[in-house]
Amino acid sequence: MDRSALEALPNFPFSRFRTSEAEFLLLELYWPAVIREAIGPEAGALVVPLAEADQDSQNFGTPVLLSFWIPRIGRGLRLLHNDPPDGESRSESQLFASAAIRQQPPGWELPADGQSAPAVDRMEELVVIADTDPAVADAVAEAARLFLLKDIPLADMQAYCDELEAEWLAK
Repeated sequence: MDRSALEALPNFPFSRFRTSEAEFLLLELYWPAVIREAIGPEAGALVVPLAEADQDSQNFGTPVLLSFWIPRIGRGLRLLHNDPPDGESRSESQLFASAAIRQQPPGWELPADGQSAPAVDRMEELVVIADTDPAVADAVAEAARLFLLKDIPLADMQAYCDELEAEWLAK
């Protein structure tokens, strides 16, 4: 199912994902569809998952919807999901992004790309905390394209993320 088909569903933006297995599964399909569309099939074929999506139905933290890396470029993306707006605390979609080095403790190496590359203990990672909103998805897709396809230096990507956050906070 592609992004536009998911956005056309009557229960989009899947705001009951914490309590509804069905809505969580749809959300679990949504964000990979956004990223696949952004980076294309060639780069998408190089993606190595780092963690499974986590519904976090007990509300312990921010659910992880997507976590992967592309060993060939040493970069990855982790997408966490905001709780749905409750109508009182916020009325607009939110987006936070950061580009940084993800450093694993010794003995917790990130998986290698099959056997073709040694395990590594660090990678450059784009971390996004987002709401399910088409405008947010567009911004996340553009950030993913820049970070994963354009080989932008990490410091420049962090500056881009800072600007992106400032734009969303100003809305």
